[in-house]
Amino acid sequence: MNTELTLAPGEHAGASPTSQGRKASQRDTRHHNRGLVLRTLFAQDGLSRADIGRLTGLTKVTVSDLIADLIDDGIVEEIGQRPGSRPGKPATLLGIVAAGRCVVALDLSSSTHVRAALVDLRGEVGAVVTSELGTPGESVDRVIAAALEVVASAAATVVGIAVGTQGTVLPDGTVAEAPRLGWRSVPLRALLEKASGLPVVVQNDADSSALAEQRYGGGDDTLVLLQISSGVGAGVLIEGRVYSGRSSAAGEIGHVVVEDGGRACTCGKNGCLETYAAAVVLEEQIARDPARTAEILGAAGGRIGSALAPIVGMLDLSEIVIAGPAALVEGPLLAAAAATVHSRTRSSFRPDVRLRTSRLGEDAVLLGAGAQLLREQLALY
Repeated sequence: MNTELTLAPGEHAGASPTSQGRKASQRDTRHHNRGLVLRTLFAQDGLSRADIGRLTGLTKVTVSDLIADLIDDGIVEEIGQRPGSRPGKPATLLGIVAAGRCVVALDLSSSTHVRAALVDLRGEVGAVVTSELGTPGESVDRVIAAALEVVASAAATVVGIAVGTQGTVLPDGTVAEAPRLGWRSVPLRALLEKASGLPVVVQNDADSSALAEQRYGGGDDTLVLLQISSGVGAGVLIEGRVYSGRSSAAGEIGHVVVEDGGRACTCGKNGCLETYAAAVVLEEQIARDPARTAEILGAAGGRIGSALAPIVGMLDLSEIVIAGPAALVEGPLLAAAAATVHSRTRSSFRPDVRLRTSRLGEDAVLLGAGAQLLREQLALY
């Protein structure tokens, strides 16, 4: 068997199995090369086998073998022949069958309900099933039931189940702590795998949104996405990869103190960003005094900017995305956050960082969780 391993343009050798302390096996190499072929076709449909060979550096034999497998699997199809006047048989062109595989994606960014849907290979989200979570004691079973309901509805082969959840998620898919869900040390990945028999990915919801913004929303490879929902969290993407940190707690910006002696927080501290900028906090304040809406949102944006400015200075970011309900994040909140970040980080050698709202709306967590699973299972993205 041919055991080439070719890196895509811009791909780091450190991402290979050998960087994890073991030699790449033939299976590892084939998985990598298969993903390389798929990524090349995703970037540009209508390529021939020879085109793919030139773009990837893989041999003709390897490309032909991988394409044959992908066609048999229903992921790639022949879509016609390239018109041309050159002598000989026209090249056969290839395309991705977006519906050939799908992911069951779950969004657990809410403390009251779970959203579940099928997501195809190109990021098209199917009909969303929304299920109430009930009490903390009921919620895990209800999440599993929602996942299995969507698995059963799939017409295409399901690659696996992908979850974006609030809270701190350990590398083994255990939700270490999600206070607003009432969860502590919940082995969500293991439970879903046992119930479904499918591969499962569990990651923080803000990490999912950050990955989705980069993959589907035109975001930079290095960005921070601030997620405003039942709490406040951030997803950190560095060169296209989610950065989770040593203790899997990177992005816990909601529990950074922005007001000494401020409001009590569920984490036990006082003055955390979450107590001033979580969606439920802002909605309650606005409901009590609608005439002060712009002032309330502007104050929250200023505190968000205060928390983000040191991160901009440290990582030299060019882009920050703020995701959340449009009525909250667009307008005064975004403007105040941008003004604060710019005033605290601007210098003669650093241009202003761009702050913007998410382009993906409420499906960002579903899309990003699905993208992570497709990366792991099919070496996509």
